[in-house]
Amino acid sequence: MRTSELIQTIIKTKYNTYISGSCVRLSREITSISSCTKYYAVILLLLFYGSSIANANNDVQFRASALENVVVGQQFRVTYTVNQEAKDFRGPDLSDFSVVMGPSSSRSSSYQIINGNATSSFSLTYAYVLMANATGEFTIQPAHITVNGQRYASNSLRIKVVAGNAGNANSAPSSSSGVVTQPNSNQSISDNQIFIKQQISKKKVYEQEALSVIYKLYTRYDVRDVSNAKFPDFKGFFSQEIELPKDRQFTVENVNGVNYNTIVLKQYLLYPQRSGNITIEGAVVDVIMRLSNNVRSRGIFDFFDTFQEVKKTLKTSSETISVKSLPTTSKPSSFQGAVGDLSFTSSLSKSAVKVNEAISFKLLISGNGNLRLLQSPNVKFPVDWEVYEPKINDKFKVSSNGTSGTKEIEYVIIPRYVGEFDLPAVEFSYFDPTRNQYNTIKTAAYNVSVEGSSTNETTSPSTTLSLSVQENVKIISDDIRFIDTQDTFVFPHKQYVFGSTLFWLAYIIPTFLFVLIIVLLHKQLKENADSSLMKIKRANKVAKKRFLLAHNFLKQKNEKSFYDEIMKALWGYLSDKLAIANSDLFKDNLVSELQARGVASTCIDETIAVLNDCEFARFSPSSSSELAMETMYQRACNIITSLESELKHKE
Repeated sequence: MRTSELIQTIIKTKYNTYISGSCVRLSREITSISSCTKYYAVILLLLFYGSSIANANNDVQFRASALENVVVGQQFRVTYTVNQEAKDFRGPDLSDFSVVMGPSSSRSSSYQIINGNATSSFSLTYAYVLMANATGEFTIQPAHITVNGQRYASNSLRIKVVAGNAGNANSAPSSSSGVVTQPNSNQSISDNQIFIKQQISKKKVYEQEALSVIYKLYTRYDVRDVSNAKFPDFKGFFSQEIELPKDRQFTVENVNGVNYNTIVLKQYLLYPQRSGNITIEGAVVDVIMRLSNNVRSRGIFDFFDTFQEVKKTLKTSSETISVKSLPTTSKPSSFQGAVGDLSFTSSLSKSAVKVNEAISFKLLISGNGNLRLLQSPNVKFPVDWEVYEPKINDKFKVSSNGTSGTKEIEYVIIPRYVGEFDLPAVEFSYFDPTRNQYNTIKTAAYNVSVEGSSTNETTSPSTTLSLSVQENVKIISDDIRFIDTQDTFVFPHKQYVFGSTLFWLAYIIPTFLFVLIIVLLHKQLKENADSSLMKIKRANKVAKKRFLLAHNFLKQKNEKSFYDEIMKALWGYLSDKLAIANSDLFKDNLVSELQARGVASTCIDETIAVLNDCEFARFSPSSSSELAMETMYQRACNIITSLESELKHKE
């Protein structure tokens, strides 16, 4: 008798005895088995009870699966799998296909013990083998099954049937997919049998309007690997790679009457950054194919063919995209470059607060468009409010249809004074390329009531006054004094400090210093009150800090951060020096303002040229050399120096 049968006999015979309290006899019989047999018994019992518990707790899952694309005359499998013991399977109507076989059922189960934790799995599968009879798209309705007395339905399936190869529609396919062929490796590989397509969703778009580019491989050969793929840099576009499923597989696609196995290699979402014709360069990909060399191996297995791996380089042609400028007529003043189908809302956490109590003001931009490139709308807060830098929370999803999601901008506000304050409506404008028009959305205006004592609560409650506690000096042992060994200043007899030179200097010098400090403070307060003057004074200093950061990124060869800092330095300097808000600073009014201040035209032209070149490099990442970045850095420094000299001379 085998060990497992012996264990089962002992357990069945002694089960009732164990329940009634005769544990001693059962333990003696188990002890008589070898120590190895005892371990087997314990493991089997654990597995039995563990699998029962696992199966009882698992949710019922009943799923159908099949190929999405098949060829006319191709046989394919449709499987229905349930993860628990079931009965009364009822298959769907399969009249659109020929049923070659089925339904056939199979069971599988597994047990695992990992770190003392026992797990089990179970599956019951019903399978059909079908054959497609005609082209078109067909839906296989759900199947039904009973588990633990309850009825469950599977998911439905959608099958696309494509025509067979032209001129050979009535012949059966030579492989399971009906596509793969096995030519001789000594023969030339035809470009019609394997190639790459660059599929562009739109050839004519507006600035900032999204378009997708898909690189898809078409093959009738057995492709084993894809390597050394080089895709374009997309100069002139802001590009985002669309993440593809990791478990993607080949699908069948009919092109000009010929079926191909196809798979997407890369997918990008592009936003043009300038108008005009922009060229998308071609892609280059190496593929490795498994081809038969029609030489049979010698030996006892000489009925097998031998194969050889062949490498081929595939290329796509370049494409030109026509980019139209956004309309200048009827452009709203609040437009800041948003393009797409967007919505705009706002919310205020409280409308009645106390002095120094924080308020949250949120702006929400949602929809589909160039969300990653959006600027925050301009908000006019009351001057008596303390407003902190906004917190921006982006939740985007990138697909071939564009970038969709939300952009939340949250301001934390602290009113410092008592009263009634109005928070005006915020405007947001965007261009809708599908309707060729600008749209402007206004949020609601808010009234905020601030309560509290204007005298006692206008400062932060966190401000406290610390007082030092002084103690009286107590003289102990007054009868003992140490001898003073240092030089002591004494006055001659009948010579007094009052009326002396030292006396008058002690009065005049502090008085003079006090007046000087008052004058300097008054001047500083006056300058601080003039925000425009302060910005003008610190413009050069702020620009130097930006250029120092840019130089560090230049040493690190961090191209994106380098150009970001150069742009911030140039626009920030111009905004502060010309006393123009960032929201109102555009290239057109920049030229007008510089001309009004008498700046030389050559200096103005060079400034605009540097801004254009830097903006182009910023939004169109490419493998810029270190020399190009060094040149851009030097040009930007020269522009700041020239503008500083010109503006100071005019002042």
